[in-house]
Amino acid sequence: MEPYYTRISRSIQLFSVSNKGKIINLFVCAELIVFTTLIIGAFAVFTHSPAALLLTQVGRKLGTLSVWLLSLTLLPGILRRLQMFTTVRVILMLFRRHFGILMYWTAITHGLFMFGLQALASGSWTVNAPILMGILAVLVSFPLLLTSNDMSVRLLKGWWNTLHKLVYVTLFFATLHTLTMNPGLGAFLMTFLFLELLSYIVAWIHDHTLSRG
Repeated sequence: MEPYYTRISRSIQLFSVSNKGKIINLFVCAELIVFTTLIIGAFAVFTHSPAALLLTQVGRKLGTLSVWLLSLTLLPGILRRLQMFTTVRVILMLFRRHFGILMYWTAITHGLFMFGLQALASGSWTVNAPILMGILAVLVSFPLLLTSNDMSVRLLKGWWNTLHKLVYVTLFFATLHTLTMNPGLGAFLMTFLFLELLSYIVAWIHDHTLSRG
């Protein structure tokens, strides 16, 4: 009899494939909501609205969300190299691009709500090491955002995959940022750094074993 996990994952896969367009539309709506939240937050700060007092709380939640989205962006590659949970990997790959796009918007909104908007409004810039790591994570992610579309894949060809390896640099800086700001999330991202390294080692051993055949 087919394992229960296999039946559930296959059902989710069939649902995801048949409703891919609708699910992507939900991602686009979420991206627009985050972008709109950023605009409203900026307006609140520069007009000295009482609503600006809520930005830190919202920014903290968005930072946590961006960590989860980054992990979902990385997970398909890890599963492929470890040759595990193929169905889960296929499901995640259907929406990997939008995990990445939404990750960027939640991350930059997190940064602006926690630091950037207040610094712009006050003209006082005090950048410590954790904030610098967060800024670098967002900056490194920007080329990935710009090229997360079919046109860029066609134009860049093989260079597209090379460029998108910058996600590992993003992971590195995001880990350093969160280890100080939120040790629990930092430890979670450290686990992903370890899994990335482990998966590449496993894939290398597998490839060399096959080549010796």
